[in-house]
Amino acid sequence: MRQKHHVLFLVLCVLGITSCAPSSGKFGTGSVVDSVEGGQGGAGCQSYSETMTRVVADALINKKGLPDSSDVRKDLSVQLASREGGDQLAENVAEAYRLLAEETKQKLNLKTDQELLEAIMALEIGDRTTPEKQELRTKLDQTYARVFSSARVSGLSCSDNGGSGGGTPPSKSGLNPAVRGAFKVMATTTQSCRAIRLPAMTASTPSVDEKAITILHPGHPDGIGQRRVVADAALFTATSYYLQGGIEQGSGCYNTQQNPLIYDYGGKPFTQSAVDAPLDYFHNAGSGTTALGTDCSGYVFSSLASAGMRLTAGKKVTAAMVQGVSARLFMSPASNGWTCIAPVASNDQQTIRNGDILASGGHVVILNNVGADPFGVARFTSISQCTMGNISKANFDFEVMQSSPIKGAIGINRIRAADYYASGETDMATALLQYGVAACKARFGQPSTVLPSTARIVRHKLTPDCMDREVPLEKEACVQSCINTL
Repeated sequence: MRQKHHVLFLVLCVLGITSCAPSSGKFGTGSVVDSVEGGQGGAGCQSYSETMTRVVADALINKKGLPDSSDVRKDLSVQLASREGGDQLAENVAEAYRLLAEETKQKLNLKTDQELLEAIMALEIGDRTTPEKQELRTKLDQTYARVFSSARVSGLSCSDNGGSGGGTPPSKSGLNPAVRGAFKVMATTTQSCRAIRLPAMTASTPSVDEKAITILHPGHPDGIGQRRVVADAALFTATSYYLQGGIEQGSGCYNTQQNPLIYDYGGKPFTQSAVDAPLDYFHNAGSGTTALGTDCSGYVFSSLASAGMRLTAGKKVTAAMVQGVSARLFMSPASNGWTCIAPVASNDQQTIRNGDILASGGHVVILNNVGADPFGVARFTSISQCTMGNISKANFDFEVMQSSPIKGAIGINRIRAADYYASGETDMATALLQYGVAACKARFGQPSTVLPSTARIVRHKLTPDCMDREVPLEKEACVQSCINTL
């Protein structure tokens, strides 16, 4: 009976016939589906795919179980029997559900609910990085278009609840919003205002004691990353650049010294599917190891979302999107439908700016504190000197904000680019040298847009339709005093 009630609840709220608001288990669904007002975000709306995705994501997050598409089809037929074109609408909505909940799992060879959750959120934010995802996204778009048409025939109300944007006020300190968000996440995850006042790390910054972290075997199922957990929290805290000086102690604060956040390959903050749900770094999401922490894309997305920065114009940014974000998606934003982010052009007026995002196939970071000559090319006197061999990583004059396994898997950190790229992250370093060549040539009147194959620098447009309300961070109130100054 619980499964049956969940089927009925799902189809009614997706169509906008009834509200998807919290119901305290009225339909036997455990915790709530996200809040979508009845008649908005329904099947006929441009936000239909977001609503369907949120409903399916809620079932996966809260382990309710997904109904079979045949059951969805039957319930829809009954519910819509009295409406003009109801049978066609039922068929189209059931097909959209089948594609999302069943064909996605089969096509992408997914084994677990967590993998399915990550996949459907990636599809929702536009992931087209493989032929299989491209095919699924195309099918979903076509099906949503049919739902839109058939819903209008059936007389269902429709409104686009994406919003016009412009919800995030400018930073009080003049920080780029992405940088402000990055500092906000760093302060919140450490529960320390001191952490964001420290200077960027350098090559000489001591690492966390190696005995504080245990590397698990086998490694991550993808065969690339390692799995880490905290072996000695006290030792980690005593040797962590960000925690050893103390944390906030208010009643609403989390004791990160007893349970510190580390670099967690594949890890993301915990989320619910509700539109206004927070990004929660203090509740394990099960996407990495049992350790609290995040990977690189989890941090970068959280930085953007907590600053109210959309990926796609007019499309709400929600906490649950973090489950679908990967570093690779940032490399080709246009290919994935991210209209709010575009490649950076090099000209004689600028090269890179604070808040720019650098992404490779396996890592993504935010750039900050960019100097007047970030690639060290002002000393050159002719365009013939603009070669990769003449540009030195030691002269990089900017900082990197990231979550990474450096310094003993310290996690979220800020480090001088010259030190970080001195001997590591070859793909990014190679691309940065190419950007340096372009910046150098631009000084001599040859501007260009560089698209290196190994890594890309992209920039958020910050236009009103690309801005939204800020996604909240769980326990950000603990460090509100310093967040308010950002």
